[in-house]
Amino acid sequence: MSALTPLERAVLDALAWELRDVAPDLAGQVEDSLPGLRRNTGGGLLTELIVDRRRPASDAEATGLFGTVHAMIDGLSDPVAFQVELNQGRLIALHGFSYDQDTRGVDFATVPFEEVFLVDEAGESVLFDPAQTLPESPLLDLQAPPPDGFGFGPNGALLGPGRPPADTSPGSDITAALKLAPRAKWAAAASYGVFGLILVLTVFAPMLRSRFGLDWLTFGALFLLAMIGGGLKNLSRKTQA
Repeated sequence: MSALTPLERAVLDALAWELRDVAPDLAGQVEDSLPGLRRNTGGGLLTELIVDRRRPASDAEATGLFGTVHAMIDGLSDPVAFQVELNQGRLIALHGFSYDQDTRGVDFATVPFEEVFLVDEAGESVLFDPAQTLPESPLLDLQAPPPDGFGFGPNGALLGPGRPPADTSPGSDITAALKLAPRAKWAAAASYGVFGLILVLTVFAPMLRSRFGLDWLTFGALFLLAMIGGGLKNLSRKTQA
């Protein structure tokens, strides 16, 4: 949903991690927000953030400016500080402060930046590296492909650690299992035959009676005999092959 600039995205990710105890759902609010008014203040930036109204209200009570995130902006000798503005835990805006550096000539939407960092309690800079700082979500494991040797084979055979690859050759057990026994084939054929007979009798019986003088019992017997004869002929061909 968000249409943030690369700089806004980077510093907001860092702020969401830093303030996870102050506003636990800040990362979710960032995802469900859209930027409103954007302004270069001449001494930094201001981006209004409008959180989706359908999102449940935050349980946090934090109100004010929060965060110690900084970033090095191309063209400025000193870093720019960034803070989020919250109203009872609700995200309102992103503020940037340039420490009296003139930013009127900076296009914050496209300007290159680097070294996003936080300031710890001792006043030391701590580089923010999302790959190392943000924990991996367990949902990613569900989306990951199964490890080698685990999954389902082409015929539905379960493969797993210690299981050999499925043999799908014509003489394999899996292929043989997929072939129905003759009795099962006859049962399936009889079922389809009865269904077809009922359908034909329902639709065509009046026409057959008027044109050929056949009642439904006679036609049904002829229909079943034709099916049995066709089945025996097909079975005889397979036996010879």
